[in-house]
Amino acid sequence: ILTFVFGVAGYLVNYDGTKGNILLNFDESDKFVNMGRLGSGITLTLAMPMICLPCRESFLGFMGKYRAWREERKQKRLGECLPLVVIDTAYIEQDSSNKEEPLQNGMDLLHNFSSLVIISTCYIAAVSTQRVSTVWSYVGSSMGFTVAFILPSACYIKLFQNEFENKNHSSKLVAARLLLVISVLGAVVCTAQTLFFPNSTSLD
Repeated sequence: ILTFVFGVAGYLVNYDGTKGNILLNFDESDKFVNMGRLGSGITLTLAMPMICLPCRESFLGFMGKYRAWREERKQKRLGECLPLVVIDTAYIEQDSSNKEEPLQNGMDLLHNFSSLVIISTCYIAAVSTQRVSTVWSYVGSSMGFTVAFILPSACYIKLFQNEFENKNHSSKLVAARLLLVISVLGAVVCTAQTLFFPNSTSLD
């Protein structure tokens, strides 16, 4: 509700002349607005590390799970049966202690490299985008559709796809599949419009 009130109040200041960044609607010599600009800049600067951290952890976690999934598929495809062997625990402890330092160095390198890639991508996107409304349009058309409609409907179909004969779930499954198709089409069309026709969705 608070966000809605602020949005309506910002629009009522200039109506159709409202820009994507509402701070641009005010005079540059306005001291109170300049304080708002300064506060907004500090907030975004300090928020960048907080955004980078979960993004990096999600990326590294995904890579680890993907690697484990590929190894599991490889084992199933080859049909290898690992023999039962007697393991010398003392040798393992000594060997693991020798490999601990290179492993840590590799993790640090991957940590730094992934952080650099994320920050560089954000920087390139920020420099190449002229209007903040283009960013909101892209996020809404891609991530908005995905989080709000595509993922929930896909998860519901995955969980209850074997209960299609059940009358309680059959109609819901049909509705979920219909929602999934419409959402994917909407996301593709809206994202394509934002990428190829940015002026049609951006506020000057």
